[in-house]
Amino acid sequence: MPEFEFLDVDEADAPGDEFAEIELEDTAADEAGRRADREFNEFRERIKNTEQFKLEESVFDEATYGALYDLVQDGHIVAFGGPISTGKEANVYTALGPQDTEVAVKVYRINASEFVDMRG
Repeated sequence: MPEFEFLDVDEADAPGDEFAEIELEDTAADEAGRRADREFNEFRERIKNTEQFKLEESVFDEATYGALYDLVQDGHIVAFGGPISTGKEANVYTALGPQDTEVAVKVYRINASEFVDMRG
């Protein structure tokens, strides 16, 4: 029965025997990525927890949350308000833009475009 033993680091020269130290410290990019994830999750929770949006859950999916978050991060929207109009294809919400300008945000429902074949 063969006997197994550990190699000394200096004796390891076959492919696969080498190893490299793993850097465990965070880089600036790691920290920025985690911060952006945290901010996005906080933004999504703020919208979900707003009473007026609980009625509109069918409109807000992950892609919509991401798009709204990008609008906020890019400075196009400073604050997001309540619904102006709700329809079968889209909802329109009030928002506050840069320099306190009032803007409207139209959010299309993805599930509104279901095709029904009337011929069959």
